[in-house]
Amino acid sequence: MYDLITAKWQEKTAALAQAVAAEEALFAAKGKLPTDLLQARRAQVEWMKATETCVVLSQEQGEVAEFKKWRNFRDEPLLIEAHREKMVQRELEKEFKQAQNPFRIAIVCTMWLTGFDVQCLATLYLDKPMQGHTLMQAIARVNRVGGGKKHGLIIDYNGMLKSLRRALSKFAQGDRAGTGKGEGEADAVRDDSAALAEYADSLKQAREFLGEMGFDLDELIGAQGFAKQSRILAAANLLAAPDERRKTFEVINEDQLAVFDLLQKDTPTKGDREKIKQVARELLDKLLAGKLQIDHWREKAAAQAQVKAEIIKHLYAHLPEGVFDDDEISLKAGAVFAHLYTAGFPAGERVVH
Repeated sequence: MYDLITAKWQEKTAALAQAVAAEEALFAAKGKLPTDLLQARRAQVEWMKATETCVVLSQEQGEVAEFKKWRNFRDEPLLIEAHREKMVQRELEKEFKQAQNPFRIAIVCTMWLTGFDVQCLATLYLDKPMQGHTLMQAIARVNRVGGGKKHGLIIDYNGMLKSLRRALSKFAQGDRAGTGKGEGEADAVRDDSAALAEYADSLKQAREFLGEMGFDLDELIGAQGFAKQSRILAAANLLAAPDERRKTFEVINEDQLAVFDLLQKDTPTKGDREKIKQVARELLDKLLAGKLQIDHWREKAAAQAQVKAEIIKHLYAHLPEGVFDDDEISLKAGAVFAHLYTAGFPAGERVVH
């Protein structure tokens, strides 16, 4: 697995580096400075070049000979010696917990589960069957927030949705029969068909909206280099010109989306969903323009209280009427405050593995 991952990573890095270098050459030939987007892509190339992948697994007697019995994707014997040397001579666990450390990809077997807390860990790939408490421990490794990270991403190669549902029904705190807490709630792990359908509908509306203004989205997708930049600028100008059109096409940014997710109901109507989206956008705009500008507000009890009060006041006044009861609004307000407190507002450095 290590050999395959590193080979694919290097292949992807080289392809991206070549594409970025070609665009940089075009800008240089025209005597122009690279755009912010191109600079960000260059930074991504350098980040990928610096990224290190390490193997972490428990030691076994006779492992050198045992590993050599296995073959990698190039039909070469697996060599554990170099990996074991890293595990012995370096503090890999400590390094992986450091957001700025280039060790960003860990291939782990029966290690780093119980009590392993890495706030910057953003993505977990599962390629072996797991269930019950072990599965819950594994997925909990990516649920820490902070540094711009709002949630974790789990990539499942084993189709463990049923196992996850069983584990949640047994270990999650939300479904406790007879307590009045969590009863009748929708399945915590919902089918993705509804989300995919909603996403497809959003894409369809965007394409139709641009088409009505005479803009060909396929032309933009097929363009290269400066032609693509030119088409993007043309689309931006169309969407920004007049205010009414801009508001029609407006999308919420990453931070607004996080607040919107916290305010969501399980099965909102389309109208309620749009209203909640508007509430999230307006609340965050208000806070960023006011209370969150207070210096070191997280360190001041009075400032924290002002932020909490502003959130509660806004939610009570603007959330769809009849959709949330008082207890729900209080819970939502607490969740939004916790997110703002841990997410690094105003925007700061965002580093994740």
